[in-house]
Amino acid sequence: MVELEELKKRALQLASRDKKEIGLLCRGDAIVEVIFSLDDKIKLDELRNQVVDTLKWHHYFKSVADFDSTVIDWIEYLLDCCDREKASIKIWERIHDCGKAGREVVLEHERLNGEVVYLRGLREEINNGVLKIKRLILSNGVYDGLGVEKKKGDYAITYLSVGEVLLPHFYYSKDGVFKGAYINLNSPIEAKSSHRYWYIDLGVDIVVASDGEVKIVDFEEFEEAFKQGLISESLYNFIKELINSFLERVRGERSPQGIYSVIESIFRRGGARARSKGADSGS
Repeated sequence: MVELEELKKRALQLASRDKKEIGLLCRGDAIVEVIFSLDDKIKLDELRNQVVDTLKWHHYFKSVADFDSTVIDWIEYLLDCCDREKASIKIWERIHDCGKAGREVVLEHERLNGEVVYLRGLREEINNGVLKIKRLILSNGVYDGLGVEKKKGDYAITYLSVGEVLLPHFYYSKDGVFKGAYINLNSPIEAKSSHRYWYIDLGVDIVVASDGEVKIVDFEEFEEAFKQGLISESLYNFIKELINSFLERVRGERSPQGIYSVIESIFRRGGARARSKGADSGS
């Protein structure tokens, strides 16, 4: 109550000041929102494990909404008599068990400006940690980047793997004719719950047309984000190298199978990559 009265007093003092006066009225608090990526969480695991027994992907597990985090606490309490690596992998597998085919999957596509676009589809299958999602196209228009006609009844096949920075979408007509591929480059994809995934779109994308033409979309936006300090130098250089490597391998590929094989070969191998980084931390 005392604090409230003090704030009220300060507000009245500020209101009484000359509105034409230029200068500092009062000092406020600097509030900054820091978003921790999957890589950041893995690094925090390593630091925490130096002080107290910590599962691999501890901070990531704790961030998954519909997973009981007290399970993590109990298992970590028992780590002095359990195998840390095996326990971590078992929890990883349990969290990423997507359930039955046909279940809805939601992608939280967050842009660098904080805007979030929700993409919804149905789980088809999961193979070697890669979740296959089918999304129906509900409107007519033109596919961004591809420049080809979008028709109601078309569908997209998306391949998602936790920890990957690549998120490829393959577009087809309702009759199954391939229209092209659009590949998002993002922060490492994370599961927010058993059916919801989140990532931050880095602005730049790769488009592969059905005739094999390949182009980069919105690279200027990506560069501007780097100049503004929204993207680190290491991530900036990594994405540039990834794009160049992909372009070298995919040119001339026209079939969705050929394009996907290139994507698969160049994947950071998200789940595997996250596991290997986790395995590097001491136990």
